[in-house]
Amino acid sequence: MKISRGTHVRFLLALSSLLLYALIYLGIQPYLGLWAAAFNIIPAAAFGWLMGVRGGFFYLLIAIPINIILFNAVESPYNEWSTHFLGISTFTLASIGIGWMRDLSSLNDRIRKQAIELASERKLLQEEIIRRTQAEEKLVYETLHDPLTDLPNRRLFFNRLEHSYTWSKRNPDSLCAVLYLDINKFKTINDNMGHEVGDHMLKQVAHRLKSTVREMDTVARMGGDEFAILLGAASTAEDVITIIQRIQAQLALPYDLLGREIVSGTSIGVVMSIAAYQQLDDILRDADTAMYHAKASGDNQFKVFDVAMKE
Repeated sequence: MKISRGTHVRFLLALSSLLLYALIYLGIQPYLGLWAAAFNIIPAAAFGWLMGVRGGFFYLLIAIPINIILFNAVESPYNEWSTHFLGISTFTLASIGIGWMRDLSSLNDRIRKQAIELASERKLLQEEIIRRTQAEEKLVYETLHDPLTDLPNRRLFFNRLEHSYTWSKRNPDSLCAVLYLDINKFKTINDNMGHEVGDHMLKQVAHRLKSTVREMDTVARMGGDEFAILLGAASTAEDVITIIQRIQAQLALPYDLLGREIVSGTSIGVVMSIAAYQQLDDILRDADTAMYHAKASGDNQFKVFDVAMKE
């Protein structure tokens, strides 16, 4: 077993205290008699405190030959072996007791230190878990949302459309509709006034759409200046028309684009009942077709998809 440098130092200090006791004993024994043995407390305490419980046993092993030497070196009526034996036995127990207290104190210190370290490690682990969870949530959010408008993107829109489609199949009396929107004149505005103005306009459009529909509805940016809206559980076709009219009114209001006022509008294609379809892609295809018919009809128009539009 490798002995540390610190242990060597503590042992030498304790041994030095025993030699100091020997010198003190030689000097005062003629005057104090057997009470001089009481100074054994010096090395006993030193061994116990510096080396712990095992220091008491070291003290015993070293104190015996030292006291034999002192017994033979001093001529005094009080210099009896019983005196030395009493001192050695008494202070060996004292040394062990002091060592036990020292070891117990050291153990308590180590336990407290380990408890603090464990608490610190636990806190760091919790912080790391929170950090990773937040990073994963952020990554998932960014994967499902448009970075410019913060609206759901095409992927998230299809996910919610799939859920609504399944629900509408089970509840045929409740209407779920899809709106497909295109911002009129956006390409001209974007080309003539710059992409910064165009981005600013798209953000305003997104804000107006979100403030117009219900909380249960989904507004998504599909790309460029095209948006899609999933109207969940609208009770009748008239309810869908009412929402469309509110959207048209909001998007027809002037836009403040970096100090310049611009007026635009929107063309909207409508699929009234998604439950009638077999494929989700067909829903957006038909809504897009209806949107182009609305655009061909003039500014700020909407068209409900009809199979005749495919001809």
